[in-house]
Amino acid sequence: MKTVNLIDLFHRQVVKGRDAVALRHRRDGLWNTISWQRWEELSTSVAAGLLSFGLEKGESVALLARNSGSWMVSDVGILMAGGVPVPVPLGLTEEELAHVLADCRARVVICDCPYYLSKLMRACVAKAPGFDKVLLLNDECIIPAGPNKGDLLSLADLFEKDVPSWLIDFDEFLVYGEEQIPRFRGALDGLREADI
Repeated sequence: MKTVNLIDLFHRQVVKGRDAVALRHRRDGLWNTISWQRWEELSTSVAAGLLSFGLEKGESVALLARNSGSWMVSDVGILMAGGVPVPVPLGLTEEELAHVLADCRARVVICDCPYYLSKLMRACVAKAPGFDKVLLLNDECIIPAGPNKGDLLSLADLFEKDVPSWLIDFDEFLVYGEEQIPRFRGALDGLREADI
């Protein structure tokens, strides 16, 4: 009997819905739509990119981000790669954040913006969870809380010189992941039918 898992069910919906709108999300102040087909393509890019990083079946990937189209694409992509998505609440203290990341042993963190990236970096000084890569969804944001609430924060505010090699722009990661799909096509097809 064929195994049915979430990725197989998602793919069945893609076949049924193809060009129908699956997601509506706001980016750069504009509402955008993503079809079922495009969602699968983007998530497959995420999955191939994660596999190229050496993600193992059952390994955690942390999602330190607000709900968004990118969050949904990432969530499905993590599952497609055989990983375990670990949504991390944004309101955690630095100590709690360090504990969650260390406990789930995520080597990859998908992070919303520079504000949460700075929080992540401060949390890791106290208790290094040992992640290898951070995929950054947005390179600037409005500070949501604290004495500087409402100010604009960008990557340039966090890094005086070059951005570290462990930090990757999410849009660039999607392009990289798309290039990796042929290399991991067999693995991706196998995971869709696997007992995950």
